[in-house]
Amino acid sequence: MDFNNPEHRKEMLRRIRERCVEMPPPPESNLPDKCWIAPSKIDDLVPVNEYVSGKLLGRPLGQHEITQMLASGILRSATDDGLEVLHRCNRKACCNPTHLELGTRRQNNDAALADGLFDPKNQTGKPKPSIQGEGNARAKASNRQAAEAKYLFAHPGEWFVPEISAYHSISEAIAIHLNLSQPSLKRIEHRENWKHVQPLRPETFPSIETVPAHAKPPPPQKTGPIGEDNARAILKGYWVSKDKSGYITGWMTRLKVSRISIQNVLIGKTWREVEPGIRRATDFSSHRQKLTERAVQQIRATFAANPTVHGLQAALARKFRTQSYYIGFIIRRLARLDVSDDPKAIIPLEELEFKPTAQRGEAHKGCKLSDEQALQVLERDAAGESRPKLALEFGVSDVTIKKVVKGETRKDIWERFHRERREREQREQGGETGGGK
Repeated sequence: MDFNNPEHRKEMLRRIRERCVEMPPPPESNLPDKCWIAPSKIDDLVPVNEYVSGKLLGRPLGQHEITQMLASGILRSATDDGLEVLHRCNRKACCNPTHLELGTRRQNNDAALADGLFDPKNQTGKPKPSIQGEGNARAKASNRQAAEAKYLFAHPGEWFVPEISAYHSISEAIAIHLNLSQPSLKRIEHRENWKHVQPLRPETFPSIETVPAHAKPPPPQKTGPIGEDNARAILKGYWVSKDKSGYITGWMTRLKVSRISIQNVLIGKTWREVEPGIRRATDFSSHRQKLTERAVQQIRATFAANPTVHGLQAALARKFRTQSYYIGFIIRRLARLDVSDDPKAIIPLEELEFKPTAQRGEAHKGCKLSDEQALQVLERDAAGESRPKLALEFGVSDVTIKKVVKGETRKDIWERFHRERREREQREQGGETGGGK
């Protein structure tokens, strides 16, 4: 890529936008156009609150920094002018140039602190307050239930009668009456949580009618506040949605849970009993367990049926969206030894994506210098010109020039140049020797 060419920069911006997922900007940002959420390299789920890395002319940069430089046409470094690329939309994964602006780190921290996105623990010494009461996603009771439970524990003489004690204890009677589990009530009784709620006298007390002898306290809710119906809806709508990140973010907002809670439903870590047939075939990269048992069976059966097919391991890695080395561990049985084999689970080769063999020289898609340019670099480097000057003139990085000069890349041009140079020196030495005779 020639950075000084406006057409090249425009084409790079177009390619970046095609790879990005467009999302409406936050309402409070008042931005007219949509956010460009850059996809992660190892996961199709795009976390909007995480930076996405990339490279420009061999330099590792954030994707938002790359688009800002392409749009402005100025190569810059934060160490030169002390400015950083700031997000007006408060989304770290956004790389829309219109949502970016230059500013100092102090301005960035002040804006994040004003928008509530920055934990001020290092600024004021106090941690960011957490949500208390029924507004917390982990709450198992309402504010009124907790207040009534505190009163019932504190005044058992007002309601606990011998008829109830013959069948249930105080905690069991309160659990059945308020429809709460005993572990939750135990934490309320011992003031482990709900410390901000004051006791409230209930309108109705537990009695023989409200606490029958055959009743049992409800079990503790270990699966969180998502629920079976919501889990089924999450699984059914995931593959239909084109905007994966926006889909998960929508469920996070609706249920007031974390992103990990929604991802655990999709991978089968929670709510396994809800229609496992529509669950996705691969796991998220943030978890140790990357593939399902069925996916492992398909990988081993496909490789056993086609052991000589070139590029099969990489094609399987692309299909199941995981790393190629992890596919190798499964094939060599270094991982997932608990999965039994299924010879019938063969994936047809037509369903796999095989990439063509990499080309060499100018035909390679990653080639940054033509044959003539590479030859000029070698000649001018031998003449004593500086490599940074050559990199700036040809629009590439210093690392690219260094690799060409040392023969690490474009080895055919490097060998041809040194072969011709040796032949020329031999001819010159032979001419001088002949003239002396």
